[in-house]
Amino acid sequence: MRARAAVAVPALLFSLAFLARAADEPLRQPPLPDHGLDIPLSSQPVALDPGDPARVRLGAFEFRGALQLGSSHPRFGGFSALEIDPAGKRLLALSDEGAWLEARLRYDERGWLARADRGRLGALADEKGQALGGKADGDAEAFTRLPDGGYLVSFEQRLRLWRYPRPGRRHPSVATAASPFTGPAELREAPENGAIEALARLADGRLLALCEQLQSEGGLMGWVWEKGVWQRLTYVPTPELLPTDATLLPDGDLLVVERGYKRETGPRAALRRLSAAEVLPGARLEPRTLAELARPLLVDNSEGLFARRGPRGETLVYLMSDDNFSREQRTLLMLLALPPAR
Repeated sequence: MRARAAVAVPALLFSLAFLARAADEPLRQPPLPDHGLDIPLSSQPVALDPGDPARVRLGAFEFRGALQLGSSHPRFGGFSALEIDPAGKRLLALSDEGAWLEARLRYDERGWLARADRGRLGALADEKGQALGGKADGDAEAFTRLPDGGYLVSFEQRLRLWRYPRPGRRHPSVATAASPFTGPAELREAPENGAIEALARLADGRLLALCEQLQSEGGLMGWVWEKGVWQRLTYVPTPELLPTDATLLPDGDLLVVERGYKRETGPRAALRRLSAAEVLPGARLEPRTLAELARPLLVDNSEGLFARRGPRGETLVYLMSDDNFSREQRTLLMLLALPPAR
């Protein structure tokens, strides 16, 4: 349907230059303990449409609030992967520089996202249990919860998949020692800043991984993991956009976020629904677009995505942006609701 989508090369390269501008810069920030430390956390409510603050419709979704997050701690920022607990009270995010963030989420009487507080920041651990630090080793881009309660994390720069055990009381997040998880053989061919950006576990235990730049038959390369084997498939993105995260929906299907950037128009994003039944070895995946974000609407470098079931049967979708540690960008957390299917 959109086979030409993946590869408008000049736009792609310009987008990546903007979205990963700090990729090769060394870390000049203080180290973090793996068990974390409390940090000041600000959260400023922001409207979906600054010109029409009452607007709530966004494609198939209803807008339910958004926050601009911030902190004076220098390691705050760069968040590319997101998880929300089933009750919607706890946020966990991973950053481009080997850090994890925990925060408590609060809602108003309507169920709209109202505030985030109790920020805690810590370091991801390596295979020896030592804290990661810096872009080269700590560029975490995606993660998903495994059936045993642990996490699978995808890293760029030094391309790899690491598995973290189920968190314990002392380490509430992905902080204990990692172990290698065998990745797809073709991953070795990926650019260091264009590997697995989207990673999700399906309801039946299979895994879907989508690459950001590695080309495949008019689209981008992806894999489905089942019975201990990675098998190749192709993902066709929206023209001039790239997949940056995926999440399991309560009904068993998947939601994918794509993003891109142009100097003349700024950042863009799309939310696209993918049927789990289509995720098969050799498949050509062309998801259905549910919503698009572009200026003047609230949008930045959209990279983190998570969905959960709401109290009235609706699907609640959380979308988080990566500020690249840049004063020109923002850490945004948006809440959207998808009504229950009739």
